[in-house]
Formats: sequence, C-alpha cells, structure tokens
Amino acid sequence: MFVNDVNKGFHVYDYSNPKSPVRTNFINVPGATDLAIRDNTIYINQAVDLVTATYNITTKKFTVTNRNKNVFPQKQAPNGQSEYTKDNQVIIDWTLIK
Repeated sequence: MFVNDVNKGFHVYDYSNPKSPVRTNFINVPGATDLAIRDNTIYINQAVDLVTATYNITTKKFTVTNRNKNVFPQKQAPNGQSEYTKDNQVIIDWTLIK
C-alpha cells in the first residue's frame, strides 16, 4: 500500500495483514501528489511531470523507468496565486510565510 505525503513522497506499507499494516519504506518524490498502479507499473504525478516507475517490494528498490516532462501545469499556491518560473524551474511545494 502506498500513502501519499503530499509534495514529499510515498510511505510504503506491507498490507498483507490488514489488521496490522507495517511501514516498510519511504519513497522520496518531491512534488508528488498522486499515483496510480497498473500491473507492475506505477504512474506518479510529480509536479509538472508524469513519471513511470517500478517498485520491488522484496529489495525495496524504486526504479524510474520513464519521465514525460511538462505534462501538467505548474502548481499554484493554496490561495490560487501562480508564480513565474524560469526555464528548468519547477514548483514542488508551498510554504506559508507569516
């Protein structure tokens, strides 16, 4: 089971015993907000990119197999504001400054 820690990555749990899931790993994926799994392929929304990867539960090895760049628009701030970004810059998270 993968649980998203929004804009940070995914906690991986062994859910073979639903009454006692065990956290086995954390996959660091800055800017990630969601994933989908089909067969052995994981599709991750990572900021503006769509990343495909595999995860070996035995070795805990996460392998990126492809990256489609600029599939999604830049992230907006929680208040809806957009920021200007230069080429090759990607917004992965927002921090509220008081």
